[in-house]
Amino acid sequence: MSGIAGSFHLDGAPADRALLERMTRRLAHRGPDGREFWTGGVAGLAHLAFHTTPESVHERQPLADAGGSLRLTLDGRVDNRAELLSDLRAQGFEPRDDTDAELVLQAYRCWGEESPARIIGDFAFAIWDAAAQRLFCARDIAGLRQFYYYRDARIFIWASEWSALFEHAAVSRAPDERMVAQHLCNTFTGSADTLFRDIARLPPGHAATVTRDGLRLRRYWDVDPQRQVRYRSDDEYAEHFHSIFREAVRCRLRSQGPIAADLSGGLDSSSIVGMVEALRAEGTVTLPGFETYSLAFPGLACDERPYVDAVARRWNLAPHYCQADVLDRGYYDAQAREDFGLPHVPNGTMFGSIRRLQVARGVQVVLDGSGGDEWFTGGYYRFADLLRRGRLPALVRELRDSMKVTAFEYSPAYVLRYGLWPLLPPGLRMALRRLLGREGARAFITPEFARHLPSPAELCHEPVLGRCVSFDQAEMYALLHSAEGQRAYEEIGRRNARQGVEARCPFLDRRLIEFAFALPGEQRWRGGATKYVLRRAMRRLLPDEVAARTGKADFSHTVVETLRSPSVNFCAEQSTLERLGWVRGAEAQRVYSAMLDRYNDSDPGFGAFLWPAWWLFAVDTWMNEVVSQR
Repeated sequence: MSGIAGSFHLDGAPADRALLERMTRRLAHRGPDGREFWTGGVAGLAHLAFHTTPESVHERQPLADAGGSLRLTLDGRVDNRAELLSDLRAQGFEPRDDTDAELVLQAYRCWGEESPARIIGDFAFAIWDAAAQRLFCARDIAGLRQFYYYRDARIFIWASEWSALFEHAAVSRAPDERMVAQHLCNTFTGSADTLFRDIARLPPGHAATVTRDGLRLRRYWDVDPQRQVRYRSDDEYAEHFHSIFREAVRCRLRSQGPIAADLSGGLDSSSIVGMVEALRAEGTVTLPGFETYSLAFPGLACDERPYVDAVARRWNLAPHYCQADVLDRGYYDAQAREDFGLPHVPNGTMFGSIRRLQVARGVQVVLDGSGGDEWFTGGYYRFADLLRRGRLPALVRELRDSMKVTAFEYSPAYVLRYGLWPLLPPGLRMALRRLLGREGARAFITPEFARHLPSPAELCHEPVLGRCVSFDQAEMYALLHSAEGQRAYEEIGRRNARQGVEARCPFLDRRLIEFAFALPGEQRWRGGATKYVLRRAMRRLLPDEVAARTGKADFSHTVVETLRSPSVNFCAEQSTLERLGWVRGAEAQRVYSAMLDRYNDSDPGFGAFLWPAWWLFAVDTWMNEVVSQR
């Protein structure tokens, strides 16, 4: 992925090229194919190029329109190119070339602030409109490309990573205590906020217009929960899914070099590999090269090589296996200093060995299965839907089937938690939660710092029907707008940019997300098995072993192994968080010790303490390596 940066001097001062040069030096890893600048009057734009499509080789950004009034800098890829080109021509706009940057610029000329809704793909862009003295910015619906900004009365500056913004003297490293508190309790509610008081993010699916009069933020896209897709047969649903998924994969295969797929042997990654091979076999796409890469965990339950090997046999592939990276304290300290952010989670950094091999073999584009779980798994809250509709026999069958297929434990507690509880009035649920002492705040957070926590209602992870047609759909809607999901995608994006690859995620295609929301719940979960429509649609492209798979590998051990490493040597009772009065050191250390003790005893209950322990370490590291260095 490329990098963008820029400035708009609201006080009328001329653009500062030296500032742009300093910002791009922070983003140098995003621009292996060069960097360019443009300044004109009060505005300046910078672009760092990473050419991952054949068309991008011909791009020269920042890009001007024919009259020189508009300037664009784009980090992104347009996936509905043919449709967008046809619509532009119908409106009398003819792009000058076939680059994505030109398509986005012409889309803005044609539709103005409505243009982002016309673009399907991964993108973050900024357009300076000199005639209107206006800056227009937008970000894709999943937040796969990043856009951070700082503004005060004198200046608005933005960049693909927040580290670049600190090159302006006015930007402080002061922490946003609200976001720190959210990390410590592993509940994220702020879609525009970051860990720094001075820095905000443009939320996914949003656009911003900046003038000297201020900033106007608006959502340009949202899923319509009232839209429904209804067919007479399962085969019709499967055919519809297949056609959208086929296009979601096909349009992500534009590459000027070899393409790789991260293959876990799960349903999602295996479906992507199967579709790529089907497209190649029918001659729809011709690739410079295609390989799969997988992690091996010899002797551990999470070793997925039998499934990966089954996919490899199905398509006559030679999979590349790598051992997971196990990194020491020095790596996490350095990474925090480098990114100005929290240390990346170990079950993400473990892919470092794969990325190094991919880059060494000339790979720039990696297909990733993210999103499949979110949109096609279904959840236990479907029990509430069955109970709400009075379908008691169906509820009993689902409970029985779930016991057979998954580790689901048939008990009255589950029926109450996922069936009856969501049907209670919100006020009654809140009163019961207070009575039971389960409002969601971590016990190790001090009362003084707890005032920065979200409200008890925000701390709850329960779906609310609202405009949604079911609790199952409401849970998906919460995931779509989840600040936690956004945080995870941004971390993945920063990590991949550092490692020199661009990840593309077919399951996060807007068309596939809209289809998933319109499905009836039984197309996601049926007979105790998840992803029903996917399994049916891909049955000819998946090995039987994978198509019948019901479980997922658990990589929680990577987090614990990192935290118990002698190099980490974390003690919550002597942490910066304890000295600041943000956490009770003794209580926090008990959480940390409980995780390690249960893990050492092979007690699966260690998972309840896993993320509180990780965030204690991660936030403390960030405070020491980033905030305290201001």
